[in-house]
Amino acid sequence: MENKTNGENIHKGHRQRLKRKFLDNGLEAFSPHEVLELLLFYTIPLKNTNDIAHELINRFGSLSAVFDAPVSSLCEVKNISENSAVLLKLVPQLLRYYQLSPDADKSMNDTNYVRRYFTALYIGVKDEEFKVCCLDNNLQVISCNTLSVGSVCEVAVSARMIAKAAFDANSQCVILAHNHPDASPNPSQEDIKLTSDIASALNPIGIEILDHIIVGKGSVYSMKDYGIID
Repeated sequence: MENKTNGENIHKGHRQRLKRKFLDNGLEAFSPHEVLELLLFYTIPLKNTNDIAHELINRFGSLSAVFDAPVSSLCEVKNISENSAVLLKLVPQLLRYYQLSPDADKSMNDTNYVRRYFTALYIGVKDEEFKVCCLDNNLQVISCNTLSVGSVCEVAVSARMIAKAAFDANSQCVILAHNHPDASPNPSQEDIKLTSDIASALNPIGIEILDHIIVGKGSVYSMKDYGIID
């Protein structure tokens, strides 16, 4: 009986202490399982979320892998309901949405802003996606559309598709982008040739390719910065 009481005392006030730790220090002071533990407070009100958080990390291998796991797989973990799974899946998309919120003072002529924008655009994206970003006369984003999913050398990405996106947005300037999930962002010869071919087809109809951005694991490559695109 005494051990049970001591166990209860150990956990008494734990949620409030963890919330206060976040308010005082932010997530920088948190271990991965504590991040999950804090999140799960809001969908699991009456259970010890510490054990559940550890189980999630053990099962999927890392915090990012938990957020990237399918809802069906998350729900296989004991005490993870659909509500909890949806909350976990919401996190990377909230981060992407926050990072992509319009900034009236920034344009795609700002190299640092371009890198930050496209890094955010591919948060949580596990497949290779080719996108076209249409810009206005101030080089601010009008629209950003996914044209294809799959390896760039295997899927059909045509100048016609890009021209249609630009005409639909009433844009004369675009940035191309794709990602190399879990790999270096350095372009392949196919990436460079594809970019050159598209630019040659679009220039005569008044559509300029400002850059082709490749987002890789931990870094970003700009064909403009490396002189591949003038």
